[in-house]
Amino acid sequence: ARRQRQMCIRDSYAQVDVSKYQTPSYKDLKAGDYANPYIAWAAENKIVYGVGDNNFAPDKTLDRAEMATILYRCTKVLNIQLKEGEKTPQYTDFNTIPKWAQEAVMHMSRYEILHGNGDNIFLPKGQFTRAQLAQIIYQLGDN
Repeated sequence: ARRQRQMCIRDSYAQVDVSKYQTPSYKDLKAGDYANPYIAWAAENKIVYGVGDNNFAPDKTLDRAEMATILYRCTKVLNIQLKEGEKTPQYTDFNTIPKWAQEAVMHMSRYEILHGNGDNIFLPKGQFTRAQLAQIIYQLGDN
């Protein structure tokens, strides 16, 4: 559900015509589900990928590394220009960030869209919260 809400927020920001995306793009999506067009658009634009075997896992929660990657891809696809922050954080747990997410985490951190959880710790496997999403939406609008 959280992943679906994030796709809807993205659609509002990008003003995408979702009427073009009515067919479920993964076999575990229910026909007629409100999130299908958003997921299909994001998948077509390589912002999100399935979890394997043509499944999306729409009710799976996102961890911080996954969300950083989705945000990073989204800013690229939508050509969102970000203002660079004063300094790039040096996360003490950088080596625990999956290799596929490291560039995205550092990029979104450099532009102060994502932040660590204190003491220069990113917590890549930590759950992404609704409060953090609200903060990011605000910061993207402020860029």
